[in-house]
Amino acid sequence: MWCLKVVVAASLCGSPSGARGEDAPKGKPSGNSAAQEEGKSPRPKGRLDLNKLRPSIKGYAEKLKVHSDEQESAGVKASVRVVPDAFRYQMAVGFEELEKASYGTLELEKKLKELLLKNKKYKGKALYLVSLSSDGGTNHHFIQSALKNHVVFKGKSNKTIGSVSSEYKPDFVAWRVFEQKANERNMLSKKLSTFTKLAFEFTSDWKESDKDPLTLSLIHLVRVTDRREEQKKDYRAFEGINPSLKQISSSDWQSQIIPAITFKLYPGKWHVPEAPPGFDELLVRLEEGG
Repeated sequence: MWCLKVVVAASLCGSPSGARGEDAPKGKPSGNSAAQEEGKSPRPKGRLDLNKLRPSIKGYAEKLKVHSDEQESAGVKASVRVVPDAFRYQMAVGFEELEKASYGTLELEKKLKELLLKNKKYKGKALYLVSLSSDGGTNHHFIQSALKNHVVFKGKSNKTIGSVSSEYKPDFVAWRVFEQKANERNMLSKKLSTFTKLAFEFTSDWKESDKDPLTLSLIHLVRVTDRREEQKKDYRAFEGINPSLKQISSSDWQSQIIPAITFKLYPGKWHVPEAPPGFDELLVRLEEGG
């Protein structure tokens, strides 16, 4: 059962008799004693006041990003932030968003239940937040396929990752590549999607007992540098790009693929910070539906 002390900040409570402090009927144990007698885990006792949770939960989601790292390769700056407990993170983010709105009793109850159902898929998962940015200028950067195909994630063996989620929507366009090697010339067709900035996230299974190092690599990204002005002085600088005509000149297409950007991750060093007072109780109440 739910009851609210104010419209914006809710209080979750137990039964009406427990809330008023009335005695249980004679002959029957009450409260946690009854739950223990039945062999069940006791419910959090008393009233949970979300007014007390509101100030302390602010910023908790950010603290759950326990590891961050940056790398750079061929004009692409990449960063990764790791959230070992993806479920707790998503619930904290959702709570902060809900508290910004004013909901009546029934609507707030509905929203909290929806939040739990939406985020149950994150249980037992770690979340990886990845961002890429191009240095721009004469450099043009591209992806060649779906973002998931640019990610290699390994432990002792290749690890399965969840779906890759991103607000960046690739726009693959056919480019003509004029490849001029020392002894041959080729015309290639490549479907590429340009980017200046993009961010994506994915999940993978995680347990607190996991200690084995992980490797996250971003592969097969493309850089083309416009060297047409340089060609006027040095004909060997055969590399250029004409965005309006979707044409690229290259001495070797494979040389346009930048070296993998690799992060070493050490789960044994990840420590999930303690939750604000009342947050774990909130999750228990939501799980139990009361």
